[in-house]
Amino acid sequence: MLRTVSMFAAVVAFAACMDLPGRAAQEATAVQALEDDCQAGGVCPTNSPVVATFPFIDMPFNREWTNTQGFSIKAFLIGGVDHEFRVTAGHIKGMGRGGPVTGPALEGAQLWLRRGTAAEYVLRINHVTPVKMWARIPSIPPVSPIPQTEAYEIDWAEVFDGQPVNDWKNVCAEARRPPGDDVELLGAPNTVTFVFEGERIDARAKRIYDFDTRWFNLGCAGHTLAKMYLMGHVAAAAAAAPGYVTTIDERQTIMKMFAADYCGTGYAFTVPGMPLGWQDDKRWAHYVPPITGFQVEARWTPTGAACLNAPRAEANGTADTAAMWPHGIRAEITARCPDKVLPVCTNGNIQAFDGYHMVTANPPPP
Repeated sequence: MLRTVSMFAAVVAFAACMDLPGRAAQEATAVQALEDDCQAGGVCPTNSPVVATFPFIDMPFNREWTNTQGFSIKAFLIGGVDHEFRVTAGHIKGMGRGGPVTGPALEGAQLWLRRGTAAEYVLRINHVTPVKMWARIPSIPPVSPIPQTEAYEIDWAEVFDGQPVNDWKNVCAEARRPPGDDVELLGAPNTVTFVFEGERIDARAKRIYDFDTRWFNLGCAGHTLAKMYLMGHVAAAAAAAPGYVTTIDERQTIMKMFAADYCGTGYAFTVPGMPLGWQDDKRWAHYVPPITGFQVEARWTPTGAACLNAPRAEANGTADTAAMWPHGIRAEITARCPDKVLPVCTNGNIQAFDGYHMVTANPPPP
């Protein structure tokens, strides 16, 4: 079976004793249109945290500011005491008079949100769980132990008469993932949320347009923002290992790759569960053998695909892809890329980058 990421050759010797991803890479999708309120006739995201009917992908720390969906922070209660909510180096912190509260001590903490003048919601951190990074920086001897970050199981509830109701729901409940896909997270449950500060992301355009550490992002396990983090492609990842250094263009490139945004316009030519292999020119991720029958899908730039052979939805199409694009994925790409020429990738070597940061490959159909 194809694994999402692999150990590098230098660490193959001890890979057998590690809990590595061991199934086809469930390449994450991005919704076609992320609406401010998916109840208002829009598209509810299937790869993002959701509070009530609102996508909840980023937030400012400043309690006077609101995000696109109109949420602002009202309080961060730890043991009933209000703390300043912060995300530093991809980890949540509660800043209070007694010093920072971090890690498992955050379990049970409640982030109170207001939306407008009346609506209130509560996010509760149920569990803090360590997660191994996917990206493996080549080194001899190999780095041990594998760098880790942490993720959070977070539930939300509405507030009535100043109290949260008992109908708590995981913020990633709508993030559709195949059963058993938690193996891809090296043992962590597939209901966790990752957080990281800094990158300002236009979810519709699939674009990083700024960097501002006064904001943080949230991404559900197994989907684009979380995978960017685990692949070391956010600024906060450098806290897990000093070698995780990337440029904005490299982060933009991997976002386009995960979303199958061939045109670079923000339209995602993929659905959940598409098998895919990828490598980056930093050699942080390799295909995992056996790779017999793998074919180059595309090579990637910050503005989409530099070249394209068989799109992943064509190479391993499903009933979902047929329903999404009844006239065929090729026709859809042609219609949505009128101003962009997508040449064939003439170099069929799946290991070759040809000067680009990312290369993707389609495994043969099962």
